[in-house]
Amino acid sequence: MKATQIQFNGVGQMEYVERELPPLKENQLLIKVETCGLCTWERYIYEGLESMPFPFVGGHEIAGRVAEKGKGVSANFKEGMPVAVAKWLRCNECEPCRRGYDNFCEANFAASNREYSGPAGFADYLICNSYEAYPFNPDAPIHFASLAEPVACATRALNRMVLVPGDTVVVMGAGFMGILFMSASRSTLRLTLSREASSSSFGSLKGFPSLPFS
Repeated sequence: MKATQIQFNGVGQMEYVERELPPLKENQLLIKVETCGLCTWERYIYEGLESMPFPFVGGHEIAGRVAEKGKGVSANFKEGMPVAVAKWLRCNECEPCRRGYDNFCEANFAASNREYSGPAGFADYLICNSYEAYPFNPDAPIHFASLAEPVACATRALNRMVLVPGDTVVVMGAGFMGILFMSASRSTLRLTLSREASSSSFGSLKGFPSLPFS
């Protein structure tokens, strides 16, 4: 089958591209993408502030439903099941992968034999390995699943800080990630806006500084 993707051909260049998807392997899932977040990372690549090989198909904050599964995929995955997808190459051979930092796998940042680089969540369909899909609560709105990656970033960072009740956290920036950090923290917060914070972000956060969150 074919998938329609949003492809960056260079700095400030974007187009819709239709590609034939390869046959499913035994351990893979075909995902119908329902929502995909636009991360600052993709915006920086589009604006030329960060580098990735072009053509590039971004989109790594992915929520969708299982459309088809390979013969070797666990019976726990069923067609129509909502999932959050962590789509990222992991070669398990480069130095970052061997050190346990597979989120920095060098295969993602080098030219490859694929037609494009990037996780390819900006599409209507994608193929992922079964271990990259995480079942999501079917009673929750599906677009919530696209927040799994940024929420995981915030909660992991807070866990590494070893916070205790009564600690004060200074959040630098009132963008989306700043809001997530405030929501994920369980201590009294003092918000400090960075120079990058927009007036609209500040307006939406009036009353947040120094309020307890539970």
